[in-house]
This record gives sequence, structure tokens and C-alpha cells, in this order.
Amino acid sequence: MGDLNNARILTQQIVRRNVWELDTAHLISAVIESLAESFVDGLLSPLFYFALLGLPGALLQRLSNTMDSMVGYRGWPYENVGWFSAKVDTILNYIPARLSSIIILIASGLMGLNWRGSIMVALHEHNNVKSINSGWPMSSFAGALGIMLEKVGAYRINDGMPSPDMTRLGLALKLFDASVIIALIFTSIFLIFRVLFIPLFI
Repeated sequence: MGDLNNARILTQQIVRRNVWELDTAHLISAVIESLAESFVDGLLSPLFYFALLGLPGALLQRLSNTMDSMVGYRGWPYENVGWFSAKVDTILNYIPARLSSIIILIASGLMGLNWRGSIMVALHEHNNVKSINSGWPMSSFAGALGIMLEKVGAYRINDGMPSPDMTRLGLALKLFDASVIIALIFTSIFLIFRVLFIPLFI
């Protein structure tokens, strides 16, 4: 019971939902959902804009994402001040969110996970989530891991599959790490290409 309480305390720091009402499976689901979403918001998207526009691009993405996490909420008192940062964050993450499914597909294949399920669930269930971006990495993780992710009263992804357990959480962490490595490799290749070839056309 003490471990579960500690897990809830730590999880509440990374998700907005009330974790004190969640059982173990839904608590693990919340962590995996946050992990998948953070892959785009915190890593892939800034890398994408750094490769595309340099440091100003990465800085713009991080500023918009930070503002969105601080004030980009619906309802009083945030909606009137947070809508702009929320819109900018959504626009900037549009392409990286979709690229994330390709990267997670590759990572899951290299790990021996269900890479077919990763892309199929992403294509068919990304719109189960209200956000037009976060559904892509979350559904890719759900398909690759062969689990159902659920936010009670809001959405279910990959319904009918088993709820996640600690084993699947461990695999999710490894899938995240593998996806990060692949994203870094792609970014490095793009940066080398940009440095070598784009100046020729200026």
C-alpha cells in the first residue's frame, strides 16, 4: 500500500488527472501515456525544429510548450490567457506527433515488439484522444506493447487488450529509450545533410 501511495505521489507530478482515484493498472496507464506524449513534446519536437531552424526553432517550441503546460487549460482562470500558447503548441507539434509513430514503429521492430500493431493502432485510434497530436504516440505505444491505455471517462486506446502491468511499464521505458536514440540519429543525419548541401543553394 505504501508503494502504491508513493507511486501516486510521483505520478501526480506528471499528469493532470486525479491519481488518488486510480487503481494500479490505470496508474501505470497514466505513466505510459505521459511517457509517450513527452516523447513528442519534450524531445522529438524540439529536435525537429532544431534540425529545421536551428536554436531559435527549438527555443520557440520549448517556450510554447512550457507556456501551454502552465496556462493552456480550459476554463477559468486560464482559458482567456492560455488559448494562444495552446494553439501555437498544437501547430508546432502537428508534424512531430505524426513522425513519432514512424520512429516508434522502427523502435518497436528493433526491440521485437509488435511493430505492425504499433502503426495499425496509431492509424485507426489516434483520434480516440481529444488532442489531435497526443493520440499518435500514445496509440503507437499501446499497439507496440499490446495493451489498452485508458483515461477513465475520457478515452480508451486499443480497447480489448490487457491493461498494462509493471512488465509492460518496463518495456515502455525501453521503447522510449530506443525511440530517443532513433530520433537523435535521424536528427544528426538531417543536420549533416543541411550543413553540407543547403549552403550550395543559397
